[in-house]
Amino acid sequence: MKKSDIKSCPFCGGQVDVIIPGGRYFKFYQIRCDGCGANSKECNTPEDAAELWNKRIGEN
Repeated sequence: MKKSDIKSCPFCGGQVDVIIPGGRYFKFYQIRCDGCGANSKECNTPEDAAELWNKRIGEN
């Protein structure tokens, strides 16, 4: 997965990053907007987080 595969924020249009906010013993991945702080749900892989983030209502 490349960062360019992740869509910009649907709320503010800001740039996003994959973050790993899990602790020392448990890792999970989220996509978080640098502009407004919106984030995806916790996912087991960065690819799952990106897929979830990229979903938009009305898109197939």
